[in-house]
Amino acid sequence: MKISIDRDCGKTLTDQLTDALRSAIYSGKWKCGECLPTREELMAMCGVSRNVVQSAVRSLVSEGLVVTRPRLGCIVARPSRRPIRGVVLHVDTGCGIPYWNALFSDSLRRALSAERIDCRNVGLSYDGNDRMRSFDRDRLERELSQRPDMVLAVSSLSRTAELQRLLDAHDTPYMVSGRPAPGRHPQMLWACANDVRVRMDGFVADCIRARVRSVTWLAYSGKSGFDPRAELEKAGIAVETVLANRKAPSCDVGLGQYVELARDCMLERLEKGRLCDLLFVADDYLAMGAVPALLERGVRIPDDVKLVTQYNKGFGLALSKSIARIEVDPEGFAAECARCIAEWLKTDRFPDPDVPAPVYVRGETFPVPGADGG
Repeated sequence: MKISIDRDCGKTLTDQLTDALRSAIYSGKWKCGECLPTREELMAMCGVSRNVVQSAVRSLVSEGLVVTRPRLGCIVARPSRRPIRGVVLHVDTGCGIPYWNALFSDSLRRALSAERIDCRNVGLSYDGNDRMRSFDRDRLERELSQRPDMVLAVSSLSRTAELQRLLDAHDTPYMVSGRPAPGRHPQMLWACANDVRVRMDGFVADCIRARVRSVTWLAYSGKSGFDPRAELEKAGIAVETVLANRKAPSCDVGLGQYVELARDCMLERLEKGRLCDLLFVADDYLAMGAVPALLERGVRIPDDVKLVTQYNKGFGLALSKSIARIEVDPEGFAAECARCIAEWLKTDRFPDPDVPAPVYVRGETFPVPGADGG
């Protein structure tokens, strides 16, 4: 068996080897009870280090595909009668929040694997004009020449058109964010996910219950997705807007600079006087800059100012408080993607998606009513 390793593809050697071995097991190359090549043989076949082989084997063991036995090596544990049902190519154009993409990518692979669908990943890079770099375009062309059953792409609007032209040229079914897929391609799932509007009823009700009279809204720009201003003003609550991009109008800023912009804006705002009753931070990286600035100036949360922010599951650990928040669910979204793709491969009909919407979650800054007297 020949295992091809591409050192320029942007995908780790461990992931490439794991994907290749998983596909070979599902396709019946090695049947249940048979031994995989030894670690030394895999190292020679692929030209990789022992650490890469060991990491790939650990991944297969964690998935229940193989077991290790002393003096015997790695033995296929899953019956070969479970062949893969299809192949999905997941394309990441580098848009969006990095850790959201990472959580989604890992969850998608595991959810598709449970459906016996092989998931391959390819990451793309772009120049300053949002044009795909030539070597990445060639790499994507090679992946598409393998005829995946579907391409699932995470992309911004500015990068969608070029990607769609390339996919159309290969006549590959796909789902790409930003605009509907034409013809016989599955209906859009991403349009639902990119609609970040969320019911603010619970949040506004909490503000009224806590007698919040004014809110400071910290966002990068006036077009930030999580925007509670209309709902708050409808309830008679005044809103002050603080925009970070007036210090850096370009959207092409690094994450470190993004956090620093939020910190600078918050320190500048505090110099002008007392904050409103509540600070609503429009996204997670702004929160990572704003919260330390508040603490540095001695602002107590939630005694001096209540706080509501937006971040993904697990990110709140870095903020030290159980902050009330708008929370999105990359794992749930990946599971829904996998369910829809599996249904489409089985019936040739793409089901209506049930995309998990962002939700309002109470925390320390808005205690759950009835808990500890709150």
